This record gives sequence, structure tokens and C-alpha cells, in this order.
Amino acid sequence: MSCKGCGGRCVCDPAVPKPQPVVSGGDVGWLELLDVLRELHVRKAGTYGTDEDALANYTRTSRAVGQVDEFTPMLRITEKLERARNMVVSGRGFQVREWMDIAALALGCEALRLRRERDLTNG
Repeated sequence: MSCKGCGGRCVCDPAVPKPQPVVSGGDVGWLELLDVLRELHVRKAGTYGTDEDALANYTRTSRAVGQVDEFTPMLRITEKLERARNMVVSGRGFQVREWMDIAALALGCEALRLRRERDLTNG
């Protein structure tokens, strides 16, 4: 079983062994979270995007309001940071679980920026 766009080796399939990174520097936990973000993106891209554009949910909504493609995920980052800030200020900072979503949204912004830059270069 494989997800669309993963080349037949779905990172969501527990039967597929996951590569273990060789760590010679950096925080092991931080590096492990990169794999989690990859799995999250592959799993959710099929329901948010299209076969042609895994980030279509961002591009469509941003363009609908006349903004660059990064606009929608940027707004979502702002929303999630505001929620986290409210939780911290109210003494519930230990309950904040927004960080992975914020990281994924930031990567989405950068992927869209790089896509636009490539499109302009190849134009």
C-alpha cells in the first residue's frame, strides 16, 4: 500500500523500514522530528492538496484574496502562535502542542516561496 506521490515507498506504511539518519552533529530529537514532519506532510497532502499540487489548499485560498501563495500558511502560523501565547500567558504553557503545526506551516511557506522563485527563473 502506498500514498500518492511517494514513489511506492510510503513513509506512512509501517511495513516500510524508515531510514535511520547518521547523526554526527545536531540534536537527535530535533532530527527525529524532521521524519515526523515528513510523515505528517505525506499523510495530509492527499486530503488538502491535489495530485498536481500537494499545497493546493494554500495556493487556492491565498490567490482567492489576491495574495502570494505563502499568505494562507502565514496566517495559520499567526493563529497558532497567538493560541500558544494565550496558553503561556494564562499559565498553561505546558499544554501547548502547536509547535509541529507551526514548523510544518513554516516549511509550507518556504516550499511555496522556492516554487515561485523556480517558476520565475524557469519562466
